[in-house]
Amino acid sequence: MLDQPKQPAEFNPALSPLFGAYDVLGATSPHDLYKKYVEVEQVHFKNGTWDYNNPNLLFNKVKIFIETVGLENLAGEEEEWARELLWFWYHHAISMAFVRDRKMAQEFASKALEIQGSEHPNQITRLLYHLVHDDVSGAELWYVHMNEGADKLVARELIDEYNTHFTTS
Repeated sequence: MLDQPKQPAEFNPALSPLFGAYDVLGATSPHDLYKKYVEVEQVHFKNGTWDYNNPNLLFNKVKIFIETVGLENLAGEEEEWARELLWFWYHHAISMAFVRDRKMAQEFASKALEIQGSEHPNQITRLLYHLVHDDVSGAELWYVHMNEGADKLVARELIDEYNTHFTTS
């Protein structure tokens, strides 16, 4: 008799080192954690109440859970979605810190690029990295080599906005 292939065990958030993150958002899987995180985070990002300094915001609590556990202590799909979630947090933190605290924005940009990985499709994080370091020529060079699409349109707007508000003529 042939052995039946083993079916992957159903994910149980209670057994995860990230249980607190799953619990706070009511998530049932790594992808669900990411989806629910984005839903909560986007409300604050769009209405201007996104604050990287407020540990009481649910999306910050989730970020803290993940960083406390560490990506290196996660595996498979859980590590992949936690990495995406952290990248997303740092990506948005760059924008929020840009005007308030340039040094913090630079730290966020470095961390976002570290987490993002070379195969990630987002091209804006690298552009923001250049801009928070006042490297307009690097941003322009990055822009020239970007793939056509929505990111390239946003990139042009960001460079133009930077030039309007942060450079002297």
